Amino acid sequence: MKLNLIFSAFAAAIVLAGCQSRHKIVSVRDADTGYPVSGAFVYAASSDSPDPFAGCALLRTNENGKVSIDGYHSGLFILAGKEGYDVARSSEWAGEIERGGIVETEIKLKKEGKHNCRLAKVEFFRPFPDDAESAAIAEEMSDYFGRRNTIVCTYGEPAVIDAKIVVRDRKTKKPVSNAMVLVQQRTSAFEVDDFITTTDSSGVAAVPLELFYSSLTIDAGKEGYYPSKRFRKNPYKHGVYEVEIGVKPKSSNYIVVVSDTSEFSKRKTDIPLWERFKEYCKKVGVPIKYKSETR
Repeated sequence: MKLNLIFSAFAAAIVLAGCQSRHKIVSVRDADTGYPVSGAFVYAASSDSPDPFAGCALLRTNENGKVSIDGYHSGLFILAGKEGYDVARSSEWAGEIERGGIVETEIKLKKEGKHNCRLAKVEFFRPFPDDAESAAIAEEMSDYFGRRNTIVCTYGEPAVIDAKIVVRDRKTKKPVSNAMVLVQQRTSAFEVDDFITTTDSSGVAAVPLELFYSSLTIDAGKEGYYPSKRFRKNPYKHGVYEVEIGVKPKSSNYIVVVSDTSEFSKRKTDIPLWERFKEYCKKVGVPIKYKSETR
């Protein structure tokens, strides 16, 4: 009995060793011609890892359009691209072929067409390796995506941009200067960032915003106008929003909800802009709901 157990364990070890010894490569080819694409950047990461800080590999294909990705055998995610081509991801693979212990996965890159307007996008990656070669590839990737209106971000790290909120007169569409803008951004289940500011002479308010958020609330208003929290996000520009303010609608149940009750208190504060906003809401008949403050 013991002999059988020993033999079974030995056989399993041989099989496992054989599986682990497989050499795995990615072959990047032109989707139209089938020719290898040399000098393409390749990002490889184990997508089944729950750790956002788990590492990844940044590689470049050789003259045969190939690169080794040994060490990434489980839940593999691959992204590849090169100037002149659209980026391709693991879901766009042509499939795997195994020959003599070598597993080759083929990614086909399509020639890039002409794009006059590109939607603003964000691409998230695991933390890049910090060696010189990887840093050079990371810079190339960032430039590649940047030319395509895409910002490269890292999981687990903040990605804050200076967002622009444009306030306009609903009727004339002209910018409204010195309008008050209260911004509340939820970045996690337990964290909400609140800001209050005013628009400049061009009707623009600058606010730091996280690119990756779960919800965003904007309340804009000015004396002589009824406030509005309805905004439009410009799909072609990063962090650009528009709010139109005008007269009070016939029916309205407008409420301003405040998350940061420590700073934007219902009691008297030393923040002139917040005191102005409270007085403004009182005059237009808009109640302010303080989430947790009881004093």
